[in-house]
Amino acid sequence: MRFFSSLTILSSLWAFASAQGSTPSPTPTTSTSATSTSSSTATATPTTPLISTTVSYDTLYDNKAGSLSSVACSDGSYGLLSKNYTTFGSLPNYPLIGGAFSIAGWNSPNCGSCYELAYTTTGAGNTTTTTRVNILAIDVAVNSFNIALGGLNRLTGGRGVELGRVNVVARQVASSVCGL
Repeated sequence: MRFFSSLTILSSLWAFASAQGSTPSPTPTTSTSATSTSSSTATATPTTPLISTTVSYDTLYDNKAGSLSSVACSDGSYGLLSKNYTTFGSLPNYPLIGGAFSIAGWNSPNCGSCYELAYTTTGAGNTTTTTRVNILAIDVAVNSFNIALGGLNRLTGGRGVELGRVNVVARQVASSVCGL
């Protein structure tokens, strides 16, 4: 039941944003109402199915100098090295990077895909807060997302280590939303 409520709220927020003609923004924005608070890095109209999953963190992805040769999306025709990116910090969406369920292994055609992750919490007075980040997929994650701690902190308001893994609603968006 809780998931349905969150999904309904997310769908309503996306529909409202679309009607307002919102465009993706590189920095989070926040709006507040009596029943809802929303933080967002992009508010595009959903074009792909919503997926209920989880996200965790790995500090490997927080190393700006980390080599892309250490991840599944390294070389090969779909690799990011072939697009002249060499380190995690050279990626346009750093530190919003990590592993995604859609990448099965080396040279996946899904390398460089972009996902909007939406994390919703319920606070005092039954108000909800939804925070969204766009994650650039560069590595494997089994049935979930595994991202930089910096990305999880943005998603959870600085509570990444404390929470460790959180439930999110994800949807694939255009790679250009993540800067590719």
